[in-house]
Amino acid sequence: MTIVIRNKDKFIVNQGLRKTIIKPAIAAFAMVLSVGIVDQNVQAAEEEREGIVESSGNLNVRTGPDTTYDAIGQLEEGHSVTVVNEHEDEWYEITYDEETGFVHNSYISLIDEANEEAVDDAANEKLEVIETLVVNHHSLAVRAEASGTSERLGTLHDGDEVDIYNLDHAPWVLIKYEEQFAYTHTDYLTEATQEEEEEQEETEPSQEETVETKSASNASVSAIGIVTHHNLAIRERASGSSARVGGATEGDALEIIETVNGGPWVSIRYDGNIAYTHSDYFVEIEPASADLPVVDEGTVTHRALAVRQNPSGSAERIGTLTEGTDIHIHDYVNGGPWVSFTFKGGIAYTHIDHIDVVDNTPPEPTPEPPSDGELGDVIATGIVDHHGRLAVRTTPSGSSESLGHLQNGDIVQIYEYMNGGPWVKIDYEGQVAYTHSDYMNVTQMGEVIDTATVTHHRLSVRSGPGASHDTIDRLTTGDRVEIIKFVNGGPWVEVNYNGKSGYTHLDHLNLHSGNTGLLAGRLIVVDAGHGAHDSGAQGNGLVEKTVNLEVSRELAQRLEGSGAEVIMTRTNDTFLSLSERANIANRANADLFISVHANAFNSSARGAETFYHTSANPDSVRLANVMQDRLVSDTGMSYRRVAPANFAVLRQTTMPATLVELGFLTNSGDAAIMRQPGYAARAGEALHQGFLDYYR
Repeated sequence: MTIVIRNKDKFIVNQGLRKTIIKPAIAAFAMVLSVGIVDQNVQAAEEEREGIVESSGNLNVRTGPDTTYDAIGQLEEGHSVTVVNEHEDEWYEITYDEETGFVHNSYISLIDEANEEAVDDAANEKLEVIETLVVNHHSLAVRAEASGTSERLGTLHDGDEVDIYNLDHAPWVLIKYEEQFAYTHTDYLTEATQEEEEEQEETEPSQEETVETKSASNASVSAIGIVTHHNLAIRERASGSSARVGGATEGDALEIIETVNGGPWVSIRYDGNIAYTHSDYFVEIEPASADLPVVDEGTVTHRALAVRQNPSGSAERIGTLTEGTDIHIHDYVNGGPWVSFTFKGGIAYTHIDHIDVVDNTPPEPTPEPPSDGELGDVIATGIVDHHGRLAVRTTPSGSSESLGHLQNGDIVQIYEYMNGGPWVKIDYEGQVAYTHSDYMNVTQMGEVIDTATVTHHRLSVRSGPGASHDTIDRLTTGDRVEIIKFVNGGPWVEVNYNGKSGYTHLDHLNLHSGNTGLLAGRLIVVDAGHGAHDSGAQGNGLVEKTVNLEVSRELAQRLEGSGAEVIMTRTNDTFLSLSERANIANRANADLFISVHANAFNSSARGAETFYHTSANPDSVRLANVMQDRLVSDTGMSYRRVAPANFAVLRQTTMPATLVELGFLTNSGDAAIMRQPGYAARAGEALHQGFLDYYR
């Protein structure tokens, strides 16, 4: 028998009695003493809360709040518990077999009171029906909260129609059941079949319900709405109980006429008539007029270029442009790098770094190459540092004829400063030309032009500028070099490295120049977990190694856009050992390290979780927390936990490091989120914002 005395949330255990059989008289005295002290000293218990066990194995229940206390039982994953007290030492006091026990709080997920509050709010507010769906399961559970472990209130049957009031806890939806609000799961709900809709249409409407169809020919469009719902109902009137006249899918553009009675319903143009839909499920952008000026034309060079509601990487993503798509640019916002363009009838924004702008300057006859006497000797190298287009002219004057343009990052050799500058003489397509040095990073001959990081695992260093020259050395991913010369403007460069020099190819170097933004000067290693024969977790049609790589690519692109230098441990379906992943970060002396993974367990385990090493410094803990917060708020995953772990990539790295688990492939709800179009971009942007939060 163990005597536990509560005193100011401290717990004193008579060690001598813990495992000893004592005489009845002594036991009786100890019980009296225990009861007396408890009556005098125990503080009022906190309000009881319900929780769910979330542990990969059985969870020990102990006699006191520490692992040194005896285990009196075990709880399985998914078991419900009642928490009667919370302690500062990260332990919960729970009710166990009609007695008190203790479990560590990292393995208990308290049931979100927001679910109960949502039902209470729904009862107090006049919620409108946003959609009506049909049950396609013989026995669909109706629950008190948005959780499969919540109290079951009743059952819906195949063919039952249910009105949907709220989608905030997807895949759970708020419905009304027996005159009270409750929840059920969308996996077993579908739209009414065409036969059912036709049957409804054939039913004679009452006098009150008869609605005259209004033509939209004279209605003006106030906004364009980009749909964010997979199946948005379009209705005859501004009501969820009105007849459905059509639907829109995610990414469709709607022509918005006006808001009805202050919202949330809006009138739209639909098949030439006025119809209605719900404003919670689209993003508004400004309509584009037919006479908007076009300042440039361009072609997308990225496989999946984000289209955003506003000119910012943190703005809501409303679509994607694929490689090869042509766009008309209306404006360079504040001079760039964001540009506005027409997208599905509205004005949207994207990043100029992934647009190849068409030069519409009329072609000039190709001049004869200048003689050495006209150009002279190279005295400096310039790298264009300008988000717009830098003009190249026939004479050193802004009013002279334009020969063409240089783009951000272009490299030129400078032969002369005209009258001391800022105009410089260059070679442009074989002829003498002039441009403005204020928009270049200029390095004099003999100086280090730039520094760079190697992005290839086995990069040849050669004796001369060309593949025909002998290989004299090799560099590996993460090695740093100094560039001292661009041979004929590139792509071969002369480099210094480890006290040696040689020539290598620019395509496998990540230049450090021109990095601006909050992450400028930061080196971040992005590790896409698993790869090749190591597929990682699998579930619900998803493979972890693929999810990891897609999210990591999106993250890397965004980090570079914010000025960071990024090294990816893998950029395709290849395998690296855990030690090599850590070594890449250590050799590069990276500032931060992130390893991207997806989870697997049983079908009930869900949510994002983030880890730091057990002996980590506070910076790793902070990094893990900002990543977890962003994954939850920006991707819709539930909050599982932030916890220490002894993973090799965290143990062996020497900089602040975190490993993120995006969600559970084995959970239908998490998998549904990860299968959504644009999920990889959304998760990559969430992690990108996490890095920005870390440095803010």
